[in-house]
Amino acid sequence: MTKLEALFSYTPAQRRDAWISLGSQQVDGYTKVFIKGTLFRLVETGPTITLNGCVFYVTENFTDSTFEWEGYSLDDPATGSISKNSISHPYLKCVLTQAEFNAITTDFDPAFIPFQGADQSVIIDDLDLENILFEVGVPFMEYEELEYTREEILRNAVWPAMKEYFKWFPIIELETHPMGAGGKFEIDIPPYAYTAQRVYLIPGFGMDVYSRNPFYMSWAQGNSGFGFGTSPVIGSPMAHRGRQRFVDIQGFSTYILERAARQGAVNYAKRTRIRISIQKRKVIGFANQIGNLEIEWAVNSNDWNDIPYQRQSEVRDLAKAYILRGLAMLRKQTPKDVPGILNVDDFLSRAVELEKTTLDNLRSATKAVVVRS
Repeated sequence: MTKLEALFSYTPAQRRDAWISLGSQQVDGYTKVFIKGTLFRLVETGPTITLNGCVFYVTENFTDSTFEWEGYSLDDPATGSISKNSISHPYLKCVLTQAEFNAITTDFDPAFIPFQGADQSVIIDDLDLENILFEVGVPFMEYEELEYTREEILRNAVWPAMKEYFKWFPIIELETHPMGAGGKFEIDIPPYAYTAQRVYLIPGFGMDVYSRNPFYMSWAQGNSGFGFGTSPVIGSPMAHRGRQRFVDIQGFSTYILERAARQGAVNYAKRTRIRISIQKRKVIGFANQIGNLEIEWAVNSNDWNDIPYQRQSEVRDLAKAYILRGLAMLRKQTPKDVPGILNVDDFLSRAVELEKTTLDNLRSATKAVVVRS
């Protein structure tokens, strides 16, 4: 959901509160520079100004030294579209009319935070985006000449390409959970992750839990040394007045065999099962060992710079393929007998070439290798 879509899902009072939360900005006829993502209220008066008192949202950065509010009117309250001489403004959307603003009777709600969970737009430098769109005519052509806005290109071409990359090379967020001998466990997949790439149990101590595992003492005796009933660790100053134990070969062999036998019993009795449920968004499992459960969450990112520099060219080519195919399929819907229609077959063939090459590279870079010891 974009911020504009979120605004239209709010009540008029919530839109007013969003405007106040963002600073209660007001503009008049002298304002010529508009910043993407801002909310402002128009305070310009005049005989031909019909939008005075309305609250607007800016969808893209733009500067227009000749911009005047005179003659603009609201076309569609559902979308916030405004127009002048039957030409809609591409970047200014009216989200609250003066009549709706004046009809609000509730006080400002300071607990209301606008745009939570909205606008997961791609964060990308304008130069990087121009490199992606160079084959379709940008910067020679303006975005509106492509019949797609900048936000639509990011949402439908760049973002799918980035998700495809992070499917093969996710960002890993490590999370650790102390495990006792409680048996079953269910851990929610956090909202920022799309799955768990790897989940594994590291046996050991150091957890803030008490174990009721029947194999606990066996594990402890087989792995801990002095203090748990087994032979003390070689060289420990805490036993035999600092003298080295098992100085003879036979004694040391007994020490090793004792530990191996105890560990063998533990290994035979341990049970661990871990399953990742994408539908329930949970990591579900069972373990009768104590230790640390480490989970590697696989995470996407909407920041272009989170892609390693040496891989950005591949993601750039994949985004090119998506936008070339989108533009080609859009223009294929136009009747072929209309004069001046572009031949889009080259767009489609280029899109297929780029997509196949990029996906083959991503797949070949992540092939599993089995090494036998």
